[in-house]
Amino acid sequence: FPSSKKCYCLLFSFDESDSARRLKAKMGNGIITLPLTTAVSFYINRLCEVSEDNSGESEREAQLLTELIFCSVVNALLPEGRSPAPKSTSVSSHIEKIETVINDSLMKKLTLKDISAAVHLSTKQISRIIEREYGCGYAELLSSKRLAKAEMMLKNTDISISEIAESTFPGSASYFYILFKKKYGISPLRYRKESRIFK
Repeated sequence: FPSSKKCYCLLFSFDESDSARRLKAKMGNGIITLPLTTAVSFYINRLCEVSEDNSGESEREAQLLTELIFCSVVNALLPEGRSPAPKSTSVSSHIEKIETVINDSLMKKLTLKDISAAVHLSTKQISRIIEREYGCGYAELLSSKRLAKAEMMLKNTDISISEIAESTFPGSASYFYILFKKKYGISPLRYRKESRIFK
């Protein structure tokens, strides 16, 4: 990020490619292999989207997403029972808690009241935090995360599209098709076919 003159680098490899093996051989214990969680996958996809926008708001979101990716990786590396030092602001702590609840519930119905009960904040507080940090409302954030989950399933699994729709948008599967086409410009079926052309 030019304005802050800070840079973070994370290398993700989905398989043991030759380049990954060579890098691992050179660095030895410097490389640790971790599974790519749904949350981290969403953060990475969203970071790629906002990186194309040069506005100040997108830079703020990119910084937040990078921090969330970094914290998720660090948490996975810490020995069980330890936790990283508390963040400097309660807002960051609240964001992490809200993120965790949402990411753990992408395949079931989730309301603001459910999140409120889990993180011990009012629904109004949660809405304000989401709007301030993500520049969108709760429903839009949740839909975006659900679509990212569905996209990953379309690309990497053979689960039927109807099952993906029902599991990512429980109780409103028909809404999935509308939102997916609105975001990607094509149907889920066509997206699956095109994303696998070169595989």
